[in-house]
Amino acid sequence: MTSSLRTCLFALVGLLHGTLLGQPVCSINIGPDQSICQGEQVTLFGPPGYTNYLWSNGATTQNITVSTAGSYWCQVSYPTGNMVVNGDFSAGNTGFNSAFTWSNDLYAEGHYYIGTNANAFHSQWQGVSNGAFLMLNGGFNTQWSAFYCLNLNVCPGQTYTMSWRMASLATSGPPEMQWIVSDGTAFGNVTASNNQGQWTTFTANWTATTSATNLDFCMQQLSGFGVGNDIGLDNISFAGTIILRDTVQVTVNPLPVMNCGSYGPVCADAPSLSLNGSPVGGTWSGPGVVGNTFSPTVAGPGTHDVTYAYTDGNGCSNSCTTSIVVHPLPVANCGSPGPFCVNDATQPLGGTPAGGTWSGPGVSGNSFDPAAAGSGAHAITYTYTDANGCVDDCTANVVVHTAPVLDCGSYGPYCVYQPSIPLGGTPAGGTWSGPGVSAGQFSPGVAGSSTHTLTYTYTDPNGCTFSCTTDVVVNPMPIVVCDPAGPLCISAPPIALSAQPAGGNWSGAGVAGGSFDPGAAGTGDHALTYIYTDANGCSSSCITTVTVNPTPVVACGSYGPACADASPLPLNGLPTGGTWSGTGIVGSTFDPTVSGPGTHTVTYQFTDANGCSASCSTDIVVNPLPAVACGNYGPLCPGAPAIALNGIPAGGTWSGTGIVGSTFDPAASGPGAFAVTYTFTDASLPSTTAMVTMPSWPNCGGT
Repeated sequence: MTSSLRTCLFALVGLLHGTLLGQPVCSINIGPDQSICQGEQVTLFGPPGYTNYLWSNGATTQNITVSTAGSYWCQVSYPTGNMVVNGDFSAGNTGFNSAFTWSNDLYAEGHYYIGTNANAFHSQWQGVSNGAFLMLNGGFNTQWSAFYCLNLNVCPGQTYTMSWRMASLATSGPPEMQWIVSDGTAFGNVTASNNQGQWTTFTANWTATTSATNLDFCMQQLSGFGVGNDIGLDNISFAGTIILRDTVQVTVNPLPVMNCGSYGPVCADAPSLSLNGSPVGGTWSGPGVVGNTFSPTVAGPGTHDVTYAYTDGNGCSNSCTTSIVVHPLPVANCGSPGPFCVNDATQPLGGTPAGGTWSGPGVSGNSFDPAAAGSGAHAITYTYTDANGCVDDCTANVVVHTAPVLDCGSYGPYCVYQPSIPLGGTPAGGTWSGPGVSAGQFSPGVAGSSTHTLTYTYTDPNGCTFSCTTDVVVNPMPIVVCDPAGPLCISAPPIALSAQPAGGNWSGAGVAGGSFDPGAAGTGDHALTYIYTDANGCSSSCITTVTVNPTPVVACGSYGPACADASPLPLNGLPTGGTWSGTGIVGSTFDPTVSGPGTHTVTYQFTDANGCSASCSTDIVVNPLPAVACGNYGPLCPGAPAIALNGIPAGGTWSGTGIVGSTFDPAASGPGAFAVTYTFTDASLPSTTAMVTMPSWPNCGGT
């Protein structure tokens, strides 16, 4: 059967059905959730009017009393009885609806009727029940038709049992049917017995959905035989046992956790204590309690119990108690210290009970320092704290005599070499002491250079002795050092003089400003003085001696003239030990072969043992050599006569093997090759010579 056809069937049933049963009881209510405090009980009430009860804790009474937190449910049940009106058809055609036509003409398909014997309405049918029953003629055209419909109120989620008796009235085509429900479900699909007129009882369970309240239940023809499908229906019942449950949550709230806190012990004069109970918002009570404070002065010495009570938001109350000890105060006594001089030594202070603390001007520990307090009347306090931490104090007035106004005066600064200075001091009548002090006089030389503290001591009419001090600076003589100078040569330029510290003045021979001129001072030893005055006005001096040495006397000597090929000439400068320089100088000689022809100036430089130098110069003439030619001779035979040799210029001298005067004699030389020399000396240069080598000649054929 299609969903659209089913929808049409139920729409038809909705139009045709008559009286509805009343809505059943589908729920119970055992009241709201409960909240109790720890130690309390609460009674949970089950719904009235039921014969059986079951609680989640196993109790079966209508009401239970509990003290434990948790979720409690109460369950009741009741039988519905048969919810079908006229299920046995004893009331005729009422209490249901049908898509078939009501008619006693049961030969026509789609007709139904209520009677006690099927054969009375159709000659081919057989079937009787225990009274009236519904009979119908189904066929091919009534397949899927709803021939019997009920409208029932149900409880969501509950399970019901549908029961009915059914028989096949024809000899063939036993009918098949099922129950369909308007929520779209179907159940109880059955087929009647194939034996004509035999009744069969069928049952089927059905459970309502959680939202079901009112539904249509229809018996639908499933079979579509052309012959058969003729149904007898009787004793229809729809019943169940309704089980209802409701749950209530019981919350057991804990009592508030109380904390009074701890206080004290305190002393009787202590300020009020803030009482801090938790949780906040409670109420304090007890001796000395004022609001949320405890006043030791109100409570007085002793041990006092105070209570804190609190009720929380759940209405649960609790309390706590704490004890506060209030100690009595001790009694302090200062005694009578003083009077003192302002410059007295530190004075011990008493006070009872012992072990307290002094405070006030000039007080340090358990001592009083008049100087720290200063002159005048001073209130000092003795504070005593007993073993309980309770405090009492007393005050004493201490007089400190005023110091006279002393004035030492100011002295210095002085230089260490200055004479003694008289010292003053007011008021008069006191005594001076300190380095360099004697009979009211200060001696810088005795004290020495430094900063000296001098003390003036005076005793006033109160017997108080006071003093003042003054610092006297004695500056030392500056340490002056003359830097050495010289020795110097008299020819040296002026030199700058130096000394430490710089900034003083020089004096002495040859001194001009800060310079010394050896030439102006002359030779000899000169004492130069340097005087320096420092920033303190103290002076000192030093002396340095400068030696001025004379210039040495130097002589070069005379040399030459020399020929260009002459041997080196020794040079003799005086004093010996100097150095020669110039063209042709080689060490302490002059070499004409190095200098070449010409006039050459050479210099002799000499430095004596004092580092003083002098020099001299001399000219040396070097003459060039004359031009000499020997001529050409030979070759000669050994027996040849002597030949004349002609050297140019004439007047020179021949030398060598075979030379006889100005001839060469082959007989004297013998055979061979011989070199002969012609030497010519210029008249102006007697030491100059020229060498000419004459070629030799060959042997003359075996002679």
